[in-house]
Amino acid sequence: MPKDEAYKQAEQKIQQALQSGATELDLRSMKLTELPESIGQLTQLTKLDLSNTQETFFEHFSFWLASLGRLAIIHVD
Repeated sequence: MPKDEAYKQAEQKIQQALQSGATELDLRSMKLTELPESIGQLTQLTKLDLSNTQETFFEHFSFWLASLGRLAIIHVD
C-alpha cells in the first residue's frame, strides 16, 4: 500500500530525530492517518506533539506507546 505524503514527511522527521538524539518530536497538523513504525525507535523521546491529527489515527497509536518509555508529554488535541 503506497504511503501518503504526510506519512513520508513523518518518516523523515522521525529519522532526523533518531540521528540527532532529539527528545521532542512535532508531528502536529500533519493529518496523519497512520504512524510510521520507526516511531518505536525513539526511546529517548520525552515530548510528542500529535495535535490536529486524524481521529482514526489514535486507534493504532497505543501500540507504539509501550516502546516510548520516557514519553512524559503528549499533545493530542
